[in-house]
Amino acid sequence: MRLEAVGRRYGIGKPWVLRDVDLELRPGTLVRIEGANSSGKSTLLRLLAGIDAPSAGRITGRPRTAYVPERFPAALPFTALGYLTHLGRIHGMRRGPAVTAARRWLERFGAGGLADMPLAELSKGGCQKVALAQALLAGPELLVLDEVWTGLDRRASAELDRAVELIHGAGGVAVFAHPLAAQCRYFVTTTVWTCMRKTR
Repeated sequence: MRLEAVGRRYGIGKPWVLRDVDLELRPGTLVRIEGANSSGKSTLLRLLAGIDAPSAGRITGRPRTAYVPERFPAALPFTALGYLTHLGRIHGMRRGPAVTAARRWLERFGAGGLADMPLAELSKGGCQKVALAQALLAGPELLVLDEVWTGLDRRASAELDRAVELIHGAGGVAVFAHPLAAQCRYFVTTTVWTCMRKTR
């Protein structure tokens, strides 16, 4: 996957949030995004995930991608299990295997007891576990994580560590922003710094 001279701003004449970003993500790459608050980290992650489109430049070669935002949109008319099963079906899974995979990922994150709860009633930590389960459900080749360790308990955090390591070890790509970079124990192959730009 390659980013060439990528920039993003939210309207003509508005300041550039990101500009002239060149980045190549090779198989087996583990990338940490660093920068101050409001420096464009989340914008870059959304561009990598395909959630947002660049205002300038181009992005090519995006593999099968999963994205976990910092805030999960919980106001959806599903239970946790129903939501994951629905997404599994969208990914082409049959209903039975989708339900099985959904339950397995919920259990791995210590959230098996949340399966029948409406998303709107989950705590922030519960929502984050469901968001992680949906991202890992279909075996992504590119996993994009926006400060998702915040609010996770020790068990869920350790499970996420294992999932990232498995994707990386299998030749996939993981890109993440970590709120406590000094405590991040991953062997990072690339670090990308973002900075606030006032250029118009």
